[in-house]
Amino acid sequence: MSERRSPREAIIEALKKFGAVPMYRLAKITGMSYGAVQWHVFTLERGGVVRTFKIGRRRYVALNTDEWMNSIRVADVFEELALTFRALGGDPGASLRDALALLERKAPHIAHLVRRILEGRY
Repeated sequence: MSERRSPREAIIEALKKFGAVPMYRLAKITGMSYGAVQWHVFTLERGGVVRTFKIGRRRYVALNTDEWMNSIRVADVFEELALTFRALGGDPGASLRDALALLERKAPHIAHLVRRILEGRY
């Protein structure tokens, strides 16, 4: 007789295998609907098992450890940053100085992070 995993066990197993992943990808990996994954992740987050965080428009899920940053791809972060910059009216051909000035006006929290990255403090 085969033993079935609960949805929450499937989520935890996937996060152990793949690290931090966007919520939509977790739904694909586990074969659950997006809504079901949201509900189970919410429950697991309340229990302190997982954490969620947003990068751009994507909500990521990770096991609640200090290792979650090791599985975030730089390309995903910069892609979301570029999309956000364009959505704020930024020109992709702008200089870094002009881009930071725009971010300071329209999204100071993002400008702060970009400055920290440039200074090597993140």
